[in-house]
Amino acid sequence: MDLITDFTHEFIDPNLRYICISMMATFLFLYGNDINKWVTRHIKVQAFILRVLLFVVICSFGFAAITLLGARLLVFLFEQFSPQTIPLAIFLCFFGIGVLAERKNHM
Repeated sequence: MDLITDFTHEFIDPNLRYICISMMATFLFLYGNDINKWVTRHIKVQAFILRVLLFVVICSFGFAAITLLGARLLVFLFEQFSPQTIPLAIFLCFFGIGVLAERKNHM
C-alpha cells in the first residue's frame, strides 16, 4: 500500500485540481448541447439582442463557473478519501464519464 500512497502524494495530489477540471470539462462536453438547447428554449421569447447577450453570458461565464465550481467540489470530495483510495475513485469517475459518453454515442 505504500506504493499507492507514494503515487498519490507524488503525482495525484499536486495535480488533483487539474484532474477535476478535466472531469468537469469532459462532463460539460457531453451535456453542453443539452444545456444549450434548454437555454435556447427558455430565452427564445426574448428580444434578439437580449437573447444573444444571455446566450453569450450563460455559455461563457456559466460554463466556466460550472467547470470551476464543480472542480472545487470534486477536489473537496476526493480529499475526503484516504490516499490509498483516491486513484481508484478517480479511475471510477473517468470510467463513469466514459459510460456516459458511450450512452450519448460520443464514442
